Amino acid sequence: MARADETSGTRGRIGAAAAGLALLLAAGAAQAGVVELITNGDFETGDFTGWSTAKTPGSAGDFLIVPISPTGTPSPVNAFPVPGNPAGGSFAAMSEQTGPNAVALTQVFTVPLATVKLELSFSNFIDDYSGASPVGPAFPGIPGQLGPGLDETPTSSTQFVLFDILTAGADALMPLPGDVVTSITNPFPAPAFAAGSNPWLPSGVFDLTGALAPGGTYQLRFGEVDNSGNLLAGLDNVSLVATTAPVPLPPALPLLAAGVVGLGLLRRHRRG
Repeated sequence: MARADETSGTRGRIGAAAAGLALLLAAGAAQAGVVELITNGDFETGDFTGWSTAKTPGSAGDFLIVPISPTGTPSPVNAFPVPGNPAGGSFAAMSEQTGPNAVALTQVFTVPLATVKLELSFSNFIDDYSGASPVGPAFPGIPGQLGPGLDETPTSSTQFVLFDILTAGADALMPLPGDVVTSITNPFPAPAFAAGSNPWLPSGVFDLTGALAPGGTYQLRFGEVDNSGNLLAGLDNVSLVATTAPVPLPPALPLLAAGVVGLGLLRRHRRG
């Protein structure tokens, strides 16, 4: 009886080892795929879950969560028209103000180690009521030169929107030029940002594969500055998708798994 129990226990251990190795092999294969790096990119939680907001001490405004509908809604502060978003959803983020304003909306993310492609997309609208049309620089493409700092106090007209990637520890309002990893150039042709009410527009897809290092941690930043009149900047449907490759398993692991399974079959054959 003891021999039978011993044999049964051995078979159980071999079976458990084989099952464990099979799970390990499956886990290695499962690391390949598509990973969304942005939390709450559509703001459908109705709040800024996953995001952080920042503004200068003198800012007379902020980023807000606003309800949206296919037919449009009034903005919460000044009752400006917020265009309906055909991309769907009930909420979006938007800057609004009663005076000069400098604000940032950021989210920290980490690029998976096995990333082979990294693609950013979003929806956006910009309504400039200052009369300084077109808004500029909108999504500046020269890090460190077109004012990556957000400051509403200059005496000259300052009306712009930017979208860029910062280092993880950068100040969201006043990063150093070296803190700006890459900027997103304006994907929308003029007069998309002319004064007045404008529609939501899809950005298309930005390939950031070569700009961000696998394993690196960064901040996605959306910023807005105005000191010449109301500037509404809306953001929705933010997506940063990493396509990952399988992580190679140690060459001996599949052989070990096959050996364990073979040992189990051999013992079963002898027992038969």
